[in-house]
Amino acid sequence: MSIFDLLSEPGIHEKQLTRQFGAGLHYVEDAPVFDVPLVCLAFSNRCGSNLLAGYLRDTPAFGGFHEQLNFDTVIKTCAAHGLRSFPDYILHLCEAPIEAGQIYGFKTSWDQLAMLFRCRIDRMFSGVHVIHMTRSDTIGQAISLMIADQTKQWTSAQAARSDVRPQYRPMQLRSLVQSSLLSEQIVRILCDAASLRRLHVTYEELVESPESVIADIASFLNTDLSGWTAGPPHIARQATKQNDVFRRRFLAELRQSLD
Repeated sequence: MSIFDLLSEPGIHEKQLTRQFGAGLHYVEDAPVFDVPLVCLAFSNRCGSNLLAGYLRDTPAFGGFHEQLNFDTVIKTCAAHGLRSFPDYILHLCEAPIEAGQIYGFKTSWDQLAMLFRCRIDRMFSGVHVIHMTRSDTIGQAISLMIADQTKQWTSAQAARSDVRPQYRPMQLRSLVQSSLLSEQIVRILCDAASLRRLHVTYEELVESPESVIADIASFLNTDLSGWTAGPPHIARQATKQNDVFRRRFLAELRQSLD
């Protein structure tokens, strides 16, 4: 499938929200609602975005940065508050924190980022700025996701299934490596195509120096967090020796493919 096909095909969240809202999925006004940019934390699963989001919310400047665009969250919140359109939902989330002077952000997968443009949600804001979070260790990221898919422990704050011992699944792991690489490239291309300001940060940089990464993000978004010091992270590293075993096996398979 070409990059054009990928970007033009709605993802699962957009499809479900289209069923929910119909024409109410799109922002139809000409004038923006907010005089600040829409801020998106673009991520792929297990790249470290939850760790970064936690640090951002610990500062006085930032709010949000949850997965508020997942279709089930949108539908549930709209039902609870009597919201009748997707733009109403965005307004409901953003209005109070933005009026209070916070920078309010959304975590977005690449297809959710594309959805925001197709639904003209970007027109509600003065622009779009993207914090692009990736993990340099793509194989480690894929192994982490393969294990979490089996244990259902998506962060250290959740309990793992006690009846599951993670198994090595070579075909799934190959697919996950490919999808992580694809996600990273699509975000880059989408930002270029839409002329979006993009700041690239990595999980490895964040672990090494949270203060430096947050300072870079603050500068990127024209806010001052000088003097801010990171507290303990809200989630812990989950990798065990099992991750290393899976890595060695995967790399051995890769080497064999070169014979």
